[in-house]
Amino acid sequence: MDSVWKEFHGNCVETTQGILLVHHEVISNRIGFRGLGFFTVTYTFLGTVLSVISTYSVVVMQFQNSS
Repeated sequence: MDSVWKEFHGNCVETTQGILLVHHEVISNRIGFRGLGFFTVTYTFLGTVLSVISTYSVVVMQFQNSS
């Protein structure tokens, strides 16, 4: 059973280290889109914009339904 697990999942320590490395890169704001070298749009910023748009949409729908 152990050999089957390793065949499909490899070394769990290496997988965990890889996931932690990617997580650290995303959290540290080093990954993003560069706009002509003037600014960087990070994934954190994109998440914030998506959250604001979603919240605004819910509030607008609630006001439309109450009228």
